[in-house]
Amino acid sequence: MTDEDHAALAETVKSIRGRAVLSGYRTPLYDQLYAGWQRVDAPRKMAHSVRQTRQESLWLNFEPCRGQ
Repeated sequence: MTDEDHAALAETVKSIRGRAVLSGYRTPLYDQLYAGWQRVDAPRKMAHSVRQTRQESLWLNFEPCRGQ
């Protein structure tokens, strides 16, 4: 996907009236597109396909419930 494709996706996802969750790898572009959303990060791990560490994240348009 191009940056423009990601921006178009963000517009669509932001138009959802209910709760929305988006998963992906954390990037500066996603941090910008989903600024103001809650983000939950997984631990960084080695992605062998790209031979570097990456961090998967969830962006949520609502406050997540945290463990007890």
